[in-house]
Amino acid sequence: MAGGPPGRDNRVVSSLPERTTSPRTVVLLHGLWMSGWAMVRQRQWLAACGYRVELFRYATVRRALDDNARALAAHVRSLPRDGVHLVGHSLGGLVILRMLALAPDVRVGRVVLLGSPVWGSGVARVLQRVALGRAVLGRSLPAWDDAVHALPRWPCPVGMIAGRVAFGAGLLLKSDLGPNDGTVAVAETELPTFDDHLVLPVSHTGMLLSHRVAVATCGFLAHGRFAGGDES
Repeated sequence: MAGGPPGRDNRVVSSLPERTTSPRTVVLLHGLWMSGWAMVRQRQWLAACGYRVELFRYATVRRALDDNARALAAHVRSLPRDGVHLVGHSLGGLVILRMLALAPDVRVGRVVLLGSPVWGSGVARVLQRVALGRAVLGRSLPAWDDAVHALPRWPCPVGMIAGRVAFGAGLLLKSDLGPNDGTVAVAETELPTFDDHLVLPVSHTGMLLSHRVAVATCGFLAHGRFAGGDES
């Protein structure tokens, strides 16, 4: 497995950046088995940075990965042309990356991924061994294992925030994840083509309620890099 930039978990991300002087739209994508409500706190914090924030809801189980990616592309094309940022949690991040590959004409400013298993999910591979597991995973996540081998260089800056608090149901299925967020291993979130990679003390679901994650996200959307300094 190829590696990405080393995870950085020693940087200050304690306060929101100043409000942007030229508001842009941020589209949030939830993860597997979730809906838009899961992103409510991140939506509020990103709005405090001065962004217009929209939730993109999609069928995480019933629809194929490419179908969700094309639907996202159509949605982004329908938005104001002053620039659109994308933020995706878990499977939502994979939908974003697949959209960038399938629709390179879509104008995107910057992208932040939250705990997205870009090298595929070891937990998901365990679930796929049984019929019930394949049913609950649905059609989008398993399709990523094929897509990851043909990833391009991205047409926009992409940053990843990974978690290192191992709390989640994934640990019941696979115990040898290494540093992980309870569902996704840090190593599964690293790609050399990402512009920055940050590891924070949050779990896979907990990152959605983390003000620190929101601060880091706002920083990347504004500057294309995560904040530097020592963690307080």
